[in-house]
Amino acid sequence: MDWYPLKLTAHVRTYAFGERLIPDRLGKAGLPEGTVAETWEISDYRDTTGTITTGALAGRTLHEVVAAHPTELVGAGWQGPHFPLLEKFLDASHMLPVHLHADDETAWRVYGELNGKTEAWHILWAAPGATILAGVKPGLARDDLFRAFKEQDYDRVMPRYPIKAGDTVYVPSGVIHAFGPDTLIFEVQQTSDLTQSVMPTDMYGGRLDETTWNARISATLDELRATYLPRPHPGLARRDGANCYVVGAADAHFALERWTLTEPHMEPAHARRCMTLSNVGEPVQLAYAGGTETLGRAESCILPAAIGEVRVTPGGESSLIACYIPDLTHDRFRWVLLRWHILAERLSDVPVTSARSSPRFGTEPVDQPHYGWVSEYIPKTFHPSQQAPTEPTASCTSASNLPSATSPCAGAIPPCGPVSARRPTCPRTIRTISSSSPTEDRQGRERAPH
Repeated sequence: MDWYPLKLTAHVRTYAFGERLIPDRLGKAGLPEGTVAETWEISDYRDTTGTITTGALAGRTLHEVVAAHPTELVGAGWQGPHFPLLEKFLDASHMLPVHLHADDETAWRVYGELNGKTEAWHILWAAPGATILAGVKPGLARDDLFRAFKEQDYDRVMPRYPIKAGDTVYVPSGVIHAFGPDTLIFEVQQTSDLTQSVMPTDMYGGRLDETTWNARISATLDELRATYLPRPHPGLARRDGANCYVVGAADAHFALERWTLTEPHMEPAHARRCMTLSNVGEPVQLAYAGGTETLGRAESCILPAAIGEVRVTPGGESSLIACYIPDLTHDRFRWVLLRWHILAERLSDVPVTSARSSPRFGTEPVDQPHYGWVSEYIPKTFHPSQQAPTEPTASCTSASNLPSATSPCAGAIPPCGPVSARRPTCPRTIRTISSSSPTEDRQGRERAPH
């Protein structure tokens, strides 16, 4: 068939932490009245799978199309029961629950699912003073954490960091976290919804009984990863003419980029991978071999692997978030990471040491340096929050390269980092990372956000 950009219906969640930032500030149309905490823009997770709304495949679910056309949609050589990425807009008008997501091993062993949930957040808007809580401070025992969570004194045991529009935060599975209030983000993640929370309430604000609350804190501590401290960072960026491309996160599961376009962008054919685009600015035109498609404000789409070359033409200044699964072994991408090996040795954080006292924690101290941009799969890589003193940089902060004052994400693009960062454009290895399983919750866990 002739492939084209696939737009999907969005799944809406009405958790207590949300309000109306997604329709009112981001400008997403067609949403219901009342609380809109999350819109799942690209999803193939169980009953949240999106339905295609345009073109020859209209009316079919993403799950159906993945099953029928895995090579053409996701990429050559790909195998898996689900589309491998889940992406959402998330409104944290109020503070999110303090929670974590299972890692791959726990997902399989405890819940019967093939993968856990590593994620990254890109901050679209944050009020002055907005912060995140992420990870746990070193030197704490399990009992210290349990007491703090029961007293709801999260700052006693978790680092807090300021955030601003344009930051990205990479959060591996098992790392406890929260953010809000007054924050709007885009999130990319593995296709999963496994969550453990330490809060005394459920996702809709209902109070838990003491026994259930204690059990959930214990289950969270069983799955806790205490040796990684996420931090917000502006990303690595480059300019190509008048356009600016910022790489915010990259690991074996996904890559996230923020594009600011004032002139056309040509995305080459990628037979071995698809790409998703989420528009957080002015409408753009997508031209491909079979025609054209408009991607409006706060709309998302999938560019199938078989679509071929796509020309993205902005309407004035446009801002997009592009996600894909990178080939971390490809020479160009590996060169970008490995060239910072020595610099990371010199500039990285002091390794975090944490002694853990449960079977999940283990009893031996675990040391892991924090590099903040790529996962532990690629150790000793550049921490982009730390500017290389000898590298030339390019500025993407001129008035022509920032969202307009009327944009819901005005000022969201940070200054560019080292110009040596280059966006991968060649074929990559696609991995099987997701699964559907009817296995029910085994520890009183509820399905929860991001």
